[in-house]
Amino acid sequence: RGWSEEGVKRFVGEFDVIDVTDPLVRIPLHHGDVNYYRLHGRYEKGRIVYSHTYTDAELGKIRERVIGWNREESFMYFNNSNMCTDAKRFKAML
Repeated sequence: RGWSEEGVKRFVGEFDVIDVTDPLVRIPLHHGDVNYYRLHGRYEKGRIVYSHTYTDAELGKIRERVIGWNREESFMYFNNSNMCTDAKRFKAML
């Protein structure tokens, strides 16, 4: 069911499509000039826990990964219950 990872990788590479991912869950299949990341919270038993507050260690790991993958611009979208607080903390780390 769904697309194979290899099929998605070929598609996003060929058409320079942004592969939106959670940097703590999966490495993007394609790194273009613009990258976009979504953080929903912690994943437990295949479900998203939106009430999760990211730790400084988690935000630091995200920062390192995103900077390493960055080409031109990266956008980070926090979509968890503590999105404003977590986004401000993350921004302060940059």
